[in-house]
Amino acid sequence: MNSYIMGFVFALLAAFSWALAATFYRRALLDASDPLFTNLLRIPLALIFLAAYSMFTGDIVSLLNFFDDFFTLLTLFIATIIMNVIGDTVYLLSIRNVGVSIAYPVSYSYPLLVALIAFMFLNEEIYLSLLAGTIIAISGIWLLSRKPNSSDTVRLERKRFIIGILSAVCAALLWSIGIVIFKVSVMKMNPISVAILKLVFLFILVSPSIRMNYDFIRSDLNREILFFAMIGGLFGVGIGDLFFYMSLNEINASVAASITTISPLFTLLLAIFYLHERVNIEKAIGTLLIVLGVTVVYLKPF
Repeated sequence: MNSYIMGFVFALLAAFSWALAATFYRRALLDASDPLFTNLLRIPLALIFLAAYSMFTGDIVSLLNFFDDFFTLLTLFIATIIMNVIGDTVYLLSIRNVGVSIAYPVSYSYPLLVALIAFMFLNEEIYLSLLAGTIIAISGIWLLSRKPNSSDTVRLERKRFIIGILSAVCAALLWSIGIVIFKVSVMKMNPISVAILKLVFLFILVSPSIRMNYDFIRSDLNREILFFAMIGGLFGVGIGDLFFYMSLNEINASVAASITTISPLFTLLLAIFYLHERVNIEKAIGTLLIVLGVTVVYLKPF
């Protein structure tokens, strides 16, 4: 299997893992309303899994060596802040102001920004099929995220709408910058080391949420919330992110980012399978567009 196909497969596995994680996160957030605290809960199991995996493969030795490389550690720390703390926060702000049906497709335009930033700083090639496939896939995401008659039933205040749109655009920009920085990181260290260090930094950054949620921890935190948040973290920031970094290690950041736009399709399929969600004509067309878009991106080198 050549490097491009391996990278493509890893990106697909990352997208599926993130979709699976999203189903667990939603369940955890039903009771734990603070996303920052949920972000903290999802870290421990993922970190334990990755640490065990690195010891099994012997990568733990190379990981320890990187603690002497201050610049690489600083780069990873900055990427974690940009992508996983600020980026995710403004994305949630966008959802709160304009809803999923608008925030989701706008923020998922990030592969286009990744292509531009990677072209400017990593000299990655921008080709027509990459742009066309990404735009087609984003169109499919828009159809999947639409709510029937949402434009008739929801009237957004102008201020909220502007804040929501700007937040979604900022999320896309921050995610794309983070992805490019992580691409630089996997060029210097192996993907498992990147995944572990990112989780350590993320834990440090979000741990103050324990104090903010002290009353909730004492009275309402239960095994169900812990289970769903930690299992979601295992597949999301653990296995899913590891697959994505493995993909970045094999193919261009712009291609890997475009392939992961298939994640909303996996989310829909899981909802159909587990929740028996019905598929209307818009979702059917959206599904076809996502598959078509990712296929266009994939076929370029052949």
